[in-house]
Amino acid sequence: MGRNAEITFFCWEWDFAVEGGTSESGRLPADAEADGGFPNFVAYREDDAGRLLYLWHPNSGSTQNLLDDIAWMRAHPRSHFTEVYDRIEIRDERNTYALVKTLHQVTLFEALDELVTIFKAKDAAIRARDQAERRRRQAGWRKRP
Repeated sequence: MGRNAEITFFCWEWDFAVEGGTSESGRLPADAEADGGFPNFVAYREDDAGRLLYLWHPNSGSTQNLLDDIAWMRAHPRSHFTEVYDRIEIRDERNTYALVKTLHQVTLFEALDELVTIFKAKDAAIRARDQAERRRRQAGWRKRP
């Protein structure tokens, strides 16, 4: 039986926890120093077998930064980046940890691709809201004498 995991996001900050892993779980990989560490992630933890337990990217600030995280991970491969998880739940921390999506039999990369889709939809909603607000303001300005 495979492992289960969860991606939690708040705005554009996100973390990935396997089986309840936290920033205090496991250990920093032994080769992290040789690799220059994991610059995109404040917390990156593996178990003694070298399997991913937790990673966290605070304040990534944009969908593009998530895409940059994925590119960095692809350029610095680790076996667990392609581990197939039985279930990964994606949750919105801002909305009381509401379940946004459940994925089955997926890798971390596939789950992060889904998170990109969620972030892009959020970006589009923000742009639409901002455009509507600009149109509302412009319409109000035109009515003034």
